[in-house]
Amino acid sequence: MTLYTVDTLLSLVLLSVLFAFGSSRVPALIKVMAFQGIVVSIIPFFITPDMETGAVIFTLATLVIRGAVIPLSLHIAIKKWPSSGRCPRLWGTMPLCSAGWA
Repeated sequence: MTLYTVDTLLSLVLLSVLFAFGSSRVPALIKVMAFQGIVVSIIPFFITPDMETGAVIFTLATLVIRGAVIPLSLHIAIKKWPSSGRCPRLWGTMPLCSAGWA
């Protein structure tokens, strides 16, 4: 029965990847990445129900880092980035500017 739960969770992660392909907004991509991090982090609880204390602490730490710390730091970095609509002249002409990442 736990195998079906894991399959369902991994299917949700794959569906969120398809959602991310269709989105062009960075905040939406960060939310999808946070969702994926949370889902992938809770899978060990479904695979091994009798985890030791160290494994539970490690899994919870991974959950917090993937689901909260990394997405929040990306969100803060985006809010602090100047959005003038032009690429900064840090390294000259960059491929990112020509790809529309301005």
